[in-house]
Amino acid sequence: SLSWGMHAELEKYIGRMPLIALLRYRQDVDGERGAQTDLRLTAGIYSGGGLNAGIFAQTTWADAKSTRYYHGISAQLSASSGLAAYDAQGGALFNAAGLLWSYDLSRQWMLLGSVETRQLRGDAVDSPLTQQSRNRYGSLGLAYQF
Repeated sequence: SLSWGMHAELEKYIGRMPLIALLRYRQDVDGERGAQTDLRLTAGIYSGGGLNAGIFAQTTWADAKSTRYYHGISAQLSASSGLAAYDAQGGALFNAAGLLWSYDLSRQWMLLGSVETRQLRGDAVDSPLTQQSRNRYGSLGLAYQF
């Protein structure tokens, strides 16, 4: 899918350690999928030899459309699946904490990665679709800087 929105960051330093506060709002272009808002705080813990690393904590909220799309069960779906109907509402969606890093391969290319743990909150936890309320996630990517 594709989304549009707003992304704002504020960076401050405590000595040599960067602290970054991020506020992000995103609305999916498919109106059925709704919108989510993130608040994240990242602290830089290492920088040297092309490697940068930080730890972060994040909380995410979802509007009712988003929570229903991913965690709700309509009456029609309930009838065909045998799962109980569930009208998920908006509000707190999950908390996350983890490690993110980047490594400069050259002046323009870098590897990016992260590992995190997420804990569902709000109506997402009580959804009949939810089998686990906590999970781990990892990512690895390649980026080109202009």
